[in-house]
Amino acid sequence: MKNFTSTLSRLMTSFFLVTTFTMAAQNHSSIKANLSNQIKQSKQVVEGKVISQESFWDDAHQNIFTRQIIEVNKVFKGELLKTVEVITNGGVVDLDAIIVSHSLQLKKGDFGMFILDEISDKNLTSKNRNKLFQSVGDLQGFYKYDVKGNVASNGGAIYDNISIKLYNDIIKQTQKNPEILKSNELEMNGEIQDQVIQSNLVTNTTLTMASFNGARFTAGTKSILTINGSGFGDVKGSVSFSDANLGGFFYAETLGSQIMSWTNTQIEVEIPDYAGTGYVKVNTIDNGTIKSTEKLVIDYAEVNLNYNGRAYQTQHVDKNNNGGYTWFMNEEFYNSDANAAFTRALNTWKCETGINWEVSSEITTLTKYNLYDNLNTITFTDNIGATTLGQCFSRYAGCVQDGAIKWYVVEMDIIFNRSVNWNYSTAEPISTQVDFESVTVHELGHGHQLGHVVNPDIIMHFSLESGETLRKLNAIDIEGAQDVQSRSTSGDVCGELSMVSASCAILSNEDVEVTSQFSIYPNPVKNTLFIKNNHHLLIKSITIYNIQGREVFKRLDNDNIFQKEVNVSHLTSGVYLLNILSDQGSIRKKLIIN
Repeated sequence: MKNFTSTLSRLMTSFFLVTTFTMAAQNHSSIKANLSNQIKQSKQVVEGKVISQESFWDDAHQNIFTRQIIEVNKVFKGELLKTVEVITNGGVVDLDAIIVSHSLQLKKGDFGMFILDEISDKNLTSKNRNKLFQSVGDLQGFYKYDVKGNVASNGGAIYDNISIKLYNDIIKQTQKNPEILKSNELEMNGEIQDQVIQSNLVTNTTLTMASFNGARFTAGTKSILTINGSGFGDVKGSVSFSDANLGGFFYAETLGSQIMSWTNTQIEVEIPDYAGTGYVKVNTIDNGTIKSTEKLVIDYAEVNLNYNGRAYQTQHVDKNNNGGYTWFMNEEFYNSDANAAFTRALNTWKCETGINWEVSSEITTLTKYNLYDNLNTITFTDNIGATTLGQCFSRYAGCVQDGAIKWYVVEMDIIFNRSVNWNYSTAEPISTQVDFESVTVHELGHGHQLGHVVNPDIIMHFSLESGETLRKLNAIDIEGAQDVQSRSTSGDVCGELSMVSASCAILSNEDVEVTSQFSIYPNPVKNTLFIKNNHHLLIKSITIYNIQGREVFKRLDNDNIFQKEVNVSHLTSGVYLLNILSDQGSIRKKLIIN
């Protein structure tokens, strides 16, 4: 078995002569991981490649995970295993799916360094009774390789020489030579090469990339990029886009189904949801790879679900019978300063895009966030990677409708790291604080079904500095979110009523409290609607809007009568929004007229 004995002393000596390049900012919802700490927390450190993937429900049927089998090249720490089983959050099983923001999402063929810890979750079991592992630091526990360029990155740090710098840093921590099970391009005859920097671009003059059919595009929206050039060949190859989840520094290939057409001189490709502003690569069968000379600009990205090798758009529906979704805070969150900051962030999206979100006055007693229970929970937790600030769990269901597969959001849960030094106030954070409202606006953006971009002026930018604020939506943020909202309000899907756009009345704590003061019945209603004024509040007005937001009924009141009657027999059948304005705030309820 090969080892690194002959090169260890040289590597240790060179450690102080080389440096690691780091990205300018931390991930928007994670703190930059420290490799030394990751190694200390790990049980297994291996270099390897993803050779198979399978998504599955946990034993409690509460969450979907994805199992990756990693073929091991080198073992830097832990047992000498030829393969390891790595579990990541999220995946698709039949017509159910979960996407978790800021979590490690691997693809078959991904190659790099895995910093792993054992999983102790009793609801997760291995098919072959193997040990199960998870990434230390979630997204940042995998250092993805670009072997030809000799570069590795985990989204927080970039190593510009794998064989010297990354290997060297790990060996310094483990104080042992790795075991080589399988050689790769980064060593020869068991020896680490000082430099293995190969061009990943061809010099073949027959391969050219001349132009695109535009300069600015959107990702995950079914937008088509036309690539003109020569030497592409008549056999379909692949196209790679800069990965916004890794800051645009790395590339990822599209699904085969996203290549719409391929000829020797022109390629048409659907821009994937992960694509960020950056260069585009064409990978041909015969003539190698070529990278564009100009960057493709991606304004915004929308989340897609990968189902059976195809990318599908998602949308919202009416899950609370009031036109949208209701969020529930647990007691700790509700009674903390985070409550007001979260409400400000929610209002930011609600007012700019019409997303129909409300916060319940009812406090959930649940302390466990990751349950498929039709409750959209907001909680603090310790059950999150130490470097992760927050995550949004989006849960989906799908169906076949009108001959096509449709996906809609069933539930969302957002968790925040309890141990972070948060700034909850409207004032600017100090340099050592993380701005809670900025992170919340970003995570709600993922709940809105938006993906990452590479643009520091955009809420969905992949990174955020400590001490920095990014609370206000840019026009591009709004444009992307409104596109999702338009899809969500355009019609019923999978037997679920469409979302009803909310107005820009600011939701405050007073509004939350007043939602329990009224009840309406029957709903659906045909002729007479009854409004029960449970605490004899002073009702100022009752207004009804149609699904387009146009006022179709309004009555001015100025009394506190316990029960009111509203004649709706003149209104056509359909979905409406009822607004009750009282002296203590206003509420909105979805109203169905038969």
